[in-house]
Amino acid sequence: MKFSLLVQIDGGEEKRFEIGSEVLSRMSSGIPDAADSQDILHFLAMSPSSEVRADVAYKDCISEETVELLANDNSIDVRRRLCGQTPFSEWATTEKLIEFINLDLDCARTIAGRINEYSNADTNEVAAVLRDHSDPDVRRALAGCWGIAKSIAKQLLKDADPDVRAAAKRTLD
Repeated sequence: MKFSLLVQIDGGEEKRFEIGSEVLSRMSSGIPDAADSQDILHFLAMSPSSEVRADVAYKDCISEETVELLANDNSIDVRRRLCGQTPFSEWATTEKLIEFINLDLDCARTIAGRINEYSNADTNEVAAVLRDHSDPDVRRALAGCWGIAKSIAKQLLKDADPDVRAAAKRTLD
């Protein structure tokens, strides 16, 4: 895939310039996070550059098709940026959240801290996976999330880690 910049001078002569991944990354981060940018953002989400795709993953005004494309990206940086964004939280299924949790600790912490924002998933099922996560930081993020079910918070009151227990107590108070 090649990227070019087309410059038209005063409505007449056109010049085309090839753009490398570094320049494209700088340009992509500056594209407005607005609905009328969805087409260009989707196109950029197909870039071979993981930096460009990660820039797109930070945007909140991307289409569902772009979210799906980025959610299946092979770059962990892209998935890390995406899992904390609103479009992903509105799109993600239970299965996709559990996949992200199992693939990466940072994604697991992000999902745990925002569990109540994932509107297209069975958050109780996802919370149960997070509650049993081996990393206490993930369990603490879940325990500190105000949107978790009281039953999960009560279970975390018995966690082996004192910081997890304290976070669960604060959430229940």
